[in-house]
Amino acid sequence: MKCPVYLLYQQITGHPVPDVENAQYRLCYEAIGVFKDEAQVNSLPHWYGARPGDIIFKDVNADGKIDGLDRIRSERSNIPAFNGNLKFDVQYKQFDFAILLQGFTGSEKYLNPLCRVKMVISIINMLKTVGLQ
Repeated sequence: MKCPVYLLYQQITGHPVPDVENAQYRLCYEAIGVFKDEAQVNSLPHWYGARPGDIIFKDVNADGKIDGLDRIRSERSNIPAFNGNLKFDVQYKQFDFAILLQGFTGSEKYLNPLCRVKMVISIINMLKTVGLQ
């Protein structure tokens, strides 16, 4: 079996070790936008079958195509850097009102472009078809 060759911007040397659960996905394609029309699809490097509404991935090595050499090392994990909540509770006689807001930030979840991105793209295109986006 041949070992994969990683370019300097893909190597893990000098970077935090990725979490075990997502170790294989820490090389990620960088999304830079969404194709607006067919002319934009034709003018930029893209996946086979790309159409308006699909995600635009950055051509990191500027070779005119999107492939494994365009993946970059991500130093963010799927564990949030901040996780918080805010609870508001009001009681008056026999009336009770409560609100709970939760959120997190500082994490990243990579979608495998071979399966999950196609699903997201399909959902986005479906929403455009019915006029919800």
